[in-house]
Amino acid sequence: MPTDRPAGTGTPAGDLSLRDAALLYAVALRTLRTRVRCGQIPGYKVRGIRGHEWRVSRDALDISGLAARPAVTTAAGERPGRVAALELELELARLALRAESARADRADQELGFALLECGRLRAALRRAESMLGSTVAARP
Repeated sequence: MPTDRPAGTGTPAGDLSLRDAALLYAVALRTLRTRVRCGQIPGYKVRGIRGHEWRVSRDALDISGLAARPAVTTAAGERPGRVAALELELELARLALRAESARADRADQELGFALLECGRLRAALRRAESMLGSTVAARP
């Protein structure tokens, strides 16, 4: 059954977004989304750039019967230089995205604390103003 994870808990390193899983396992994104929502593939939601997004583990995908797309190789068994460079660049971009997401989560949490403190201070100011007003009104 799908679960929600609280914001800021992060995702385990081996877990994939549905978009990444669809590319890696050569499955339609809509198919994956439907199977996760129905509980056929265990998944959970985390806060992403555009709201909450699903995450699934590679193990769950493998257990569900999906097979990862084989990597592109040359006759010598090595990846072509351009493909390897692009995959490295993609991995670095994903790492940067995870770091930015963690920073955004921390900033969001700090903003929430600041807004709570601001509300507390406004309430204290209103109480002080009303006490001052009643003190001034009570003077002869």
